[in-house]
Amino acid sequence: MRRALLFLGVLLTLPLLVVGALLTPWGLGVAVGFVPGLSVTGISGRLPARLTFERLILSDADGPWLEVEAAELRLAWRELWHRRLRLEAVAAQRITLHRLPPSAPATAAPGPLAIPTLPQLPVALRVDRLGLPRIELGQAVLGQAAAISLHGSLAYEAARLNASLALDRLDRPGRAALELAMDGAQLNARLDASEPTGGLVAALAGQPEAPFTLNLTLDGPASRAAWTLGAALGEMRARFTGHASLSPDGAVAL
Repeated sequence: MRRALLFLGVLLTLPLLVVGALLTPWGLGVAVGFVPGLSVTGISGRLPARLTFERLILSDADGPWLEVEAAELRLAWRELWHRRLRLEAVAAQRITLHRLPPSAPATAAPGPLAIPTLPQLPVALRVDRLGLPRIELGQAVLGQAAAISLHGSLAYEAARLNASLALDRLDRPGRAALELAMDGAQLNARLDASEPTGGLVAALAGQPEAPFTLNLTLDGPASRAAWTLGAALGEMRARFTGHASLSPDGAVAL
């Protein structure tokens, strides 16, 4: 999980750092040299409004683990004067995740279930369009090679997070959709996912011939939000309901 979060962190924070801190393709090319294992070629665009690059590679001692091709970032830069970092588009023609980078061994015992607390950012953040039409996952990532797409949007303003994301399997049927709205006072979320036989979830569970479905809803105040979870894997069915409370430090009580 920690390595997966690292990968997501790279995808989400790298565009923000690039767009917010560098104003010319030449400047970006110089800065790339200070990031170990990072290589970027074909940098162009009319900054600060638009940045493109042909190829980005992240490597470690074992070789490349992430490749991004034909990427584009479009920034509504005038909104920076109003303390809003608005990316009109974050897109890439293809992302290849060969494997997850090695992570440091855990030194502390696992803590209680917790949701990461939302940070207080100096600017409002918005991504109008996240468009990743092809993400290729190597077998080393989830135990099964897969090709997926990811589209959606997200916004974070005044300590409130809103996200709408859709993930589709490209090499076989499968889909997941997330609608999320949360802050310190209210929690609202809906997650729907389904895969026929031979899907990723079934393979991870050791039942590759079982179809899988999941429906999760969360709705209510942070002090007592009602949740419902329904899941099916092959012939197995499960349904749970309850209430969840979220403390200011992110700890969840069910």
